[in-house]
Amino acid sequence: MRKKYSWITFISIMIFICAIIVIIAIISPKILAVDNPFDEDLDIQPFLDEIKEELLSRQETAHTMAECARALGYDEDNPIIFLAKEEWHDCQEQIDSLDVWQDKYEEYPYATYVWLFLTTELQYNDEVTAGIIGNIMAECSGGTLDIQYWLYS
Repeated sequence: MRKKYSWITFISIMIFICAIIVIIAIISPKILAVDNPFDEDLDIQPFLDEIKEELLSRQETAHTMAECARALGYDEDNPIIFLAKEEWHDCQEQIDSLDVWQDKYEEYPYATYVWLFLTTELQYNDEVTAGIIGNIMAECSGGTLDIQYWLYS
């Protein structure tokens, strides 16, 4: 003969199961925690120095281009000189922004490194890079810029 269970018994069993699930959820991150195998700090200073050298080289080229146009007798309103000045100032703005990257790196080293790599080495625009970083954030950091890439390695 089959026993009949009351609703109270059923609810008690469900509460017990939920309590076990909660305990497992609390304990499992501690059990599954993986130390970062790449615990050494990333050093982006050489990377930033390389970017700065490239920008300074572009500035020098823009300056030389403007000087050559002036030597040929073109006045300051000439498109060649205008574009050279514009290039020089664009490079200067990027050089000035490199200090900001160092600050961002101290707070979010891996996200900063990935951003700089995608925008400078692969020449992705900001929108594409933001999309890639957003996907990385969703996969490896719980929606923050604190990317923990070693969790899935």
